[in-house]
Amino acid sequence: MNAASPRLVALIGASAGGLEPLRELVAAMPHDPRMAAIVAQHLAGNEPSALVRLLQAVTRIPVQPIADGMPLRGGRLYVTPPGHHVEIDGRVLRLYAAKSGPASVPSLDRLFSSAARALGRHALAIVLSGTGQDGAAGARVVREAGGAVWTEQPSKAPFASMPQALIDRGLADHVASAVALGRRLGDWIDGSVPMHGKADMAGERAAFHALVERLGSRSGLDLGQYQEATLRRLFERVMRQHGASSLAQLAQDAQNDPQLVQALLQSLTIGVTEWLRNPSAFNSLRLAWREYIRARYSAGATTLRLWSVGCSTGEEVYGLAMLTDDVLAELGCSMDWVVLGSDVSDPALEQARNGVFDEDSVHGLPPAWRERYFTRIGHTLRVQQDLRRRCMFAHHDVLQDLPFMRMDLVACRNVLIYFKGQAKDEVLSRLHYALVPDGLLMLGRSEDLSSRVHPWFQAVSVQEHLWRKRSDASARQPLPGLGRRHPRRGMVAPLHPATPPQLRPVDRLENDLRERLLSYLIGRYAAPTVLVDREGHPLHVVGPMEGLMHWPAGPTAELTLPNLVPAAWRRDVQLAQHRLLITQEAAVRVPLPPIAERPAYVLEAARLDQGQDTYLIFSFGRPPSANTDGSGQPPPAPDEPHGLHEERLQSLIEALEHSQSKLQQVNEALSVTSEELEASNEELEASNEELRTLNEELDRSLREQQQLNDLLHAVQESAGTALAVLDHERRLLRYNRPAQDMLVLREAQLACPGPSTTGTFPGRGNWWSMWPRGRPAPGRARSSWPRRAIWCSWCRGKPTTHAPATSSPSPT
Repeated sequence: MNAASPRLVALIGASAGGLEPLRELVAAMPHDPRMAAIVAQHLAGNEPSALVRLLQAVTRIPVQPIADGMPLRGGRLYVTPPGHHVEIDGRVLRLYAAKSGPASVPSLDRLFSSAARALGRHALAIVLSGTGQDGAAGARVVREAGGAVWTEQPSKAPFASMPQALIDRGLADHVASAVALGRRLGDWIDGSVPMHGKADMAGERAAFHALVERLGSRSGLDLGQYQEATLRRLFERVMRQHGASSLAQLAQDAQNDPQLVQALLQSLTIGVTEWLRNPSAFNSLRLAWREYIRARYSAGATTLRLWSVGCSTGEEVYGLAMLTDDVLAELGCSMDWVVLGSDVSDPALEQARNGVFDEDSVHGLPPAWRERYFTRIGHTLRVQQDLRRRCMFAHHDVLQDLPFMRMDLVACRNVLIYFKGQAKDEVLSRLHYALVPDGLLMLGRSEDLSSRVHPWFQAVSVQEHLWRKRSDASARQPLPGLGRRHPRRGMVAPLHPATPPQLRPVDRLENDLRERLLSYLIGRYAAPTVLVDREGHPLHVVGPMEGLMHWPAGPTAELTLPNLVPAAWRRDVQLAQHRLLITQEAAVRVPLPPIAERPAYVLEAARLDQGQDTYLIFSFGRPPSANTDGSGQPPPAPDEPHGLHEERLQSLIEALEHSQSKLQQVNEALSVTSEELEASNEELEASNEELRTLNEELDRSLREQQQLNDLLHAVQESAGTALAVLDHERRLLRYNRPAQDMLVLREAQLACPGPSTTGTFPGRGNWWSMWPRGRPAPGRARSSWPRRAIWCSWCRGKPTTHAPATSSPSPT
C-alpha cells in the first residue's frame, strides 16, 4: 500500500431521505489522510445532484464526484453520481451505468461486496437511514472478509428499514447516532495502526482458550474441533471493533459486557452464501443429478431427499430446489421431493424460512428461474410458496447431532474448512452414513476427501469436488461417534412410508372359483369392513357388523358412517376420514377407545381413488394383543388400554400438526399480502424521501436567491444616479428610488410599454424614445436634464412584474 492509498475505507450508504444523517456524519468525521470515504445515496434518475456542494459545506475534507477509473486516495470524500453503480477494483473506483428498473441505485450490496474483495479487513460499511434491505447482503460479505459493519440507530433514523435489516440479521457491529458514528471513525483509524511491542504470548493463548470455553458453553458448539486460526481471526476482528488492544483485554471485558459476548457469538455463526456459488460446479451437479433421478425413477422410486449442510440464509437450499424442480420437469418425472437445510444460526434460519431476498443478489440465477420461482415485493423478491413448501429448515450441528437419513444428495460446501482434520473425517463419516447407496456428495472447492474416507466414495467430478457413495459392501463403514448427543425433537423430516409389496394375481384360477375362494377367505379371516364415499355414506359391507354399526334414531338422521358407529367412536372415525381426504394419506390407523363389555378395536382406514371419484375403506380389526388363544377366549391384557390410549393420542397429535401446518400456510398467505402492502408503503415512503430531498434543495436555492436579491437591492439603492431598466420593447422592468422621484414612476407602470405611459412623465417628454427599440443584445444609454442624469439599461428577457423600489425587487 503506497503513501497515497488509505489504510481504511468507509463505505457510507443512505437513501434519498437520509440527507440530514449523512450531513451529520460527514460533519463529525475526522480529516485524516489514512482514511477515504465513499458516499452512495439512493437517488432517482440521472438528474444532477447538489450532494457534493451540500456535503462540502459541512466538512473540511475535499469532496468530489466519482469518475470512472479514478484512483482511491486517502483524506478525500467521494460521492457517487446519480444513475450509476460504483465498485472498487483494486485501488481504482469504477462506475457502471444503472439499468432502468425498480432496483436501488446505486446498489450498496455491489459497493460493499467489491470493497470486501478489494480491501478485506480495511473496509468499513456504514448504513444510515433508508427504506428496503439494500446493503444487507453486501454487509455479510464485508464481515466475512474481516471488515466491520456499523449502522445508524433505527429510533433516530428518519427511515429505519435499512438499519433495522442489518440489526435483525445480526450483522451490525456497532449501532449509534450518525454524529456518534462519525466521531467513532477517529478511534477506528487509530485502532488500525499496528501496535508497537510484543504482547504477552502466554497471556494471549490463555485468553484465547478462555474465550473458546466461554463461547462454547454459551452456544453449545464444540469449538475445540474448529480451526484455531479461524477462531483467532474472528476474535481479532471483534477485538478491533471493540477497541481492545489484546485478546486478554477482550476476554476481560467480555466478563462484564453481555453485548460483547453476543457480538462474539454472532461472529461464530455468520456465514457467507450466494446463489449458485461456483456455476461450473452446479453445471456438473446438474448432469449427475439428472442421471441419478432418471435411474431412480426407472427403478420405481417415488421420493427424493436433499440436504444442505450449513445453509446459512437459504440461498443454496432454494437453488437445489429450483434445480430439482427444473430437472424433473425436463425429464417429465413426477416424484415427491424435499430439500432440508440445516445450520447452527437461528437468525439465519429464520431469514431462510421467510424466503425474501434482495433483487441484486439473484442476478446470478438464470432469467427463467427468476421469472418462474420468485414473486416481486417492492424492491425484494420472495420465493414462490409452492417451492417454499418443498424446503424445510432445522437447527442442526453436523458435528454433534445425529445425521438425517436416506439422503439422495448432500451439499456440504465451505463447512469442512472450519474444522480440524479429525473432525472433518467424522463429519464425512456422518454424511456417508446419511446417503443412500449411489447418493451424491457435493463439497466446496477448498475441501477434499482424506485418505481415510476416500475409499468410501467414487469420483463423479474431481475438479468440481462431486462424489458418489459406493454401493458395494466394502465401502460401508460404521459411523464413528454416533449418538454423542441426541437430536432435537422435530428435527428429522418424516420419511414417506415404503410402498407395500404387491401380491401376484392368481391368474390360473377360473373366475368363479376365484370369487368363491376370495369370499371364503374374506368371511373367515378379514375384519369387518365397510366401503363409503367421500361423504361417508356406506356403499358395501363385508363381514358381521353386529355391535359395530347401528341404525341411528330420529326421523332426519344422516346415514353416514360417523353416525352409524357407537358414539364413543364417532370422533375417531371423523378423524380418520379427515386425514384420508384432507391430508391425502394412503392409509391411517386409529385405536378406538374401549367400550364396556366389548373387546378393543383398531380402526384401519385406506383411501381408494377410482378415476375422478374417491372412496374410503374402514376396517374394524382387533389389536394383536386381543387375539384369542386356543380356548377361544381373549387372554388378559392389563396394559392394553394404556397402549391404545397412547396410539390414539399420537394420531390426534398428527392431525393437530397437520391442522397447524394448514394454518401456517394461511398465515404465510396473509403474510405475503401484508408484505405487499408494506412494500407499497415503502415505495410511497421512498417517493416522500425524494420529494423531501428536492424540497430541501429548493429551500437552499431560494435562500441563496433571496440573499442575491437583497444584495442587488442594496447595490441598486446605493447608486448615486437614477436607474431604470427596460427590455427590448421599451417596457419598464425595475427602477430605484432616485429614478422614482425624478420620473414620477409608480408600481402600475412596471412591465408597461413606454408609449402607453406618455402622460406619466410630466415635463420629461417621450424620454424613452431616445432608447433604441428591438436591440439584439443587452445595452445601456445615458440621458441628461439640467443638472441631472439618468442611466437606462435594456435587456432581452421577458418582462416580469417586480415590487416597487420600497420593497426588495427580484433580479433581472
